[in-house]
Amino acid sequence: MNDRLRYLFKQLGGNAPRLESDLPWLTGIFTVLFALFHFIHLASKRPLDENDQKFFAWVDTLQVIAHNPQASGLSCCYISGDGRCDNYGTARCKPSDDPNCPALSGGSETFNVDIYYNYASMQEGTIPVHRNCLEIFKKALAHEKGVSFSQMGSVDLDPDILFSAMRSERKSKGLRCLDLDYFELDEVKREQYIYFDVESSPFLFDPLHIEALEDYINVMPLSSPSRNTETAPSHSPSFRDPFINLPPEILTEILLTLSEDSFTALLAASPATCQVRLMPSFWRKRVEIHMSWSWEIIAHVALSEQSYNWEKIYYDLERFSKLDKTNEKDFLGFANRRRIYNVCRQLTPSYVQLDNEAQAAYPTGDSEEMLRTAKCQYFVSVSMPLVSAFNSTNTFMLHRWSDIAHEEKVLEIFWNSSGALAGIALTIRGVRSAVEGSAIGAGAATGLKTDTLVIQKGDWIDGFLFFMSAPEPKIIGVTVRTLRSPGTSFGSTNGAGLRLMSVDNGNVFVGLKAAATTDSISKLGILECFLPSSVDLPLSPPKVDAATRKMIWKNQLPPPSVRALPFHIGYNNCGDEATESGQIMDLLIFGESEAQLHTLTGIAVSADFLGFFAYHNDAEPSFIGLSKRNLKHFSIDGPGGERVVKLSLGVGSTPVGLKILTNRGRQGIFGMLRESDCLIHDYAASETTTANANEAIAGVYGSFEIIRGYSRFTAFGVLRAPSTSSEPLPLSIPTSPGAWDPTPPPPHWHAEGPVYGSSEHYALTYLDLTKPISKISGLLAAPEWYDIVELGGFVVTYVDGSTCYVGTPTDQWREVKDAESAPAVVKRHEGMSHGIGKADEGVVAHVTTAEARVQNRDTGPGACWDLGPNGACISTITVWAGKYLNGVQLHTVDGRTSPRWGKCGGRESTVITTDASSTQNPDVVAHSRVVRVKFYLDSHRDHHNASDARPMGLQALVTA
Repeated sequence: MNDRLRYLFKQLGGNAPRLESDLPWLTGIFTVLFALFHFIHLASKRPLDENDQKFFAWVDTLQVIAHNPQASGLSCCYISGDGRCDNYGTARCKPSDDPNCPALSGGSETFNVDIYYNYASMQEGTIPVHRNCLEIFKKALAHEKGVSFSQMGSVDLDPDILFSAMRSERKSKGLRCLDLDYFELDEVKREQYIYFDVESSPFLFDPLHIEALEDYINVMPLSSPSRNTETAPSHSPSFRDPFINLPPEILTEILLTLSEDSFTALLAASPATCQVRLMPSFWRKRVEIHMSWSWEIIAHVALSEQSYNWEKIYYDLERFSKLDKTNEKDFLGFANRRRIYNVCRQLTPSYVQLDNEAQAAYPTGDSEEMLRTAKCQYFVSVSMPLVSAFNSTNTFMLHRWSDIAHEEKVLEIFWNSSGALAGIALTIRGVRSAVEGSAIGAGAATGLKTDTLVIQKGDWIDGFLFFMSAPEPKIIGVTVRTLRSPGTSFGSTNGAGLRLMSVDNGNVFVGLKAAATTDSISKLGILECFLPSSVDLPLSPPKVDAATRKMIWKNQLPPPSVRALPFHIGYNNCGDEATESGQIMDLLIFGESEAQLHTLTGIAVSADFLGFFAYHNDAEPSFIGLSKRNLKHFSIDGPGGERVVKLSLGVGSTPVGLKILTNRGRQGIFGMLRESDCLIHDYAASETTTANANEAIAGVYGSFEIIRGYSRFTAFGVLRAPSTSSEPLPLSIPTSPGAWDPTPPPPHWHAEGPVYGSSEHYALTYLDLTKPISKISGLLAAPEWYDIVELGGFVVTYVDGSTCYVGTPTDQWREVKDAESAPAVVKRHEGMSHGIGKADEGVVAHVTTAEARVQNRDTGPGACWDLGPNGACISTITVWAGKYLNGVQLHTVDGRTSPRWGKCGGRESTVITTDASSTQNPDVVAHSRVVRVKFYLDSHRDHHNASDARPMGLQALVTA
């Protein structure tokens, strides 16, 4: 260990440094550790000065090699600009000049990427590399290609080939680095905690810029005259050396190919081979072959007229690159360079092979023009679960523009033994082009089924409608769409989802981009070019836009006029369903045209936020989702001109809430739209951009699934369509009524007295005591063991047909057969944790379980308190409250009394009445001359435990 290294360790606290990382995904590909960017911030006696820091500054900068699924060209991969590690297995990078780099947003100068694996989408992430390591890879690649050492800096990297070569070495599941030999650090690549001690510390030093090496070049040992004469060695008689009878030329070749350890061992064991080492040319060749990481020395000698002592140089380099034998010079980083270079050499053969294959497949003629202009709008996984193969192939199936009009084309579709797409081939003029599994091309596939379609002269492929299986989508059927036919179907058309791959209007199909395994297509995209004026083709039929085509749709594709805006998945949606490649979207259309919007009469959402309905006049309601119970309805006067003009989507760990605003300033709030717990994304009906101006809200879409018995809402998005109304959309969206649902009270009403319960809320509503009520649904009672949050709330229906949702009641009690089975049946929020305690802890219930069953069942008085067609006004409300609202009971002007909602076993907290002269209990606070009651809606739980609101508190409203 040299003095400089010991000095640096001394400044770091007197001992060898210990680095721990509990983020195993931050492991880099070449230095094994990816996260050593703040090594100099370890506990030390003093900050390292500028001269010290130069040894470690290189680890502060990384780049990532990645595939960008949003890239539309044939090339999809990029090498980023400089970046740094970030939290939770991510990196923050600047863009490079590569057009495939992710777009920046929000004025940021960097973009965030996941390293090695994205746990949110369950897809692989980017591959990180230190900038200096990437430069060393270029040197190793140049050596592999036979580029002279003086020209090593001229090698350029193709990001797609580089990413494919690296990706081919990602074999071990869960490994947060490439599956390579990292030599001295190989044992720690699977460790969760990484330690650096005195023995391994040389691998923290800069491997590229080694000042001592520059000094050594100036004083490299020269050869003596006696060493310049290359004479063939003579052999001493030996009957024990098996190499004694080999010619010197063969011995030289054997020694040149041996690794360092084997080379040293053979020299020690064989007297015959010892004599070969006297030849200077041998030592020079050995340096060039096995120590090509010393490129500065080799390049210098090539330009020098001096004769050097190559044997001495060889052993010097060997000594400099060892861990603890650099005491002659400060060759810090040389051991790291040697190790990194040898790691790189494991990748260079794959890179060269892929590069050669790409060059051999380079098209000519019209296909060369297609290559320059072709684009692939999206390249997505079509076989789930995801597979590791990435080496994609661009196949131009059209070789001459004239083939469309003058040639017959034969299209073949291959299906493997499990019924999944295995390949697509097209034959024109006897020339076959295909994207297919490797076993198919080699003729080794078994159980293969082939479908054939003949495309006539003058007709051409417009796209493919693929039928996808579930729950792990795979292509099991296809409709081939041509410009002159509605389509021909093959395989199974009973798939759970549909994915359309077709060209944009004005473009023409020219080929396919695919990634294949042995017997299936794993990723697929179509290649399209701008249609040349010389090619006469029919117009392409109308279709949805490219972004909408990118997704898999359940049962039906959106209408051509509808476009899907980018969806939101939440930060906790793990699984293939939470990716654009795997999830199946279901659409709920409010209206794609003014005529259809004119028939929209309402929208409803289930209390668990897993079911969505759209109502159109007397037609059967449209539905998406998993749940059809416990609905909250929001009426819309479509025939009278009311339109949805804004949607707000709430997204936390999953989609959790929705707010609907109409052009009349009315709004409906669904789910748990608590701003402190989720991000809210607003979508207005009209945009200011010219391309999408005057658009109407056409609906919503989402993805739903059941995993291990749990229902999940995994994606949520908005649909828009061009407005066909003769009346222009409003220049400005009506002001949102804050948290009021559906509208705020008149401004001359004001709150009086305290809030009984809690004023926490994300929604507000009010009960109008001046309007006659026909019925109240959901006045349910909670026995002692039952959390009030499970009741949800109650719904007031006025005589005029309008409603007031004071939460959404549960219907679970309808399934209770007896009191003993109730606790197991009425869990409204399955899996609700009680770790944070009950909101009504210690509150006295007014009913037993048996009494609650009688009140809460379908035919019980609490399920529906019916006041008749003429109804009655509420005159008095008795309130039980503590930290939260615990219970209420309502009394009408004609003397009728409702069942008690909640837990009302203790002393009432207040009485709210419209009649100042009514007799009051002197021991209870009373509020008179009340006209409305304001309810605060929220839940003390998050959306995992209770996905909707319940009344948390109330307050009296009086007129001015």
